[in-house]
Amino acid sequence: MVYVDSIITLQDLVSRQNHCYKLSIPSDICTMSRSLSIFSPLGSELVGRKVGDEIHFRENNGKLCWLKIISVETSSTCNS
Repeated sequence: MVYVDSIITLQDLVSRQNHCYKLSIPSDICTMSRSLSIFSPLGSELVGRKVGDEIHFRENNGKLCWLKIISVETSSTCNS
């Protein structure tokens, strides 16, 4: 399951591109990494989800996104 400090690989179901993020609390967000706040639209949708779940959400700019969770890790590496 996805929790704070999880490394999540997501696949965009439209473009089929994979993206990797580390789910973090706001005070731990690092601009040099692919950190994602648990309070962002995507971050809040990910909490408690598991591999294989599909997520449909609207970004801040109004764009609708369709994503699938490919992997969830607790390591500090991100392969994307």
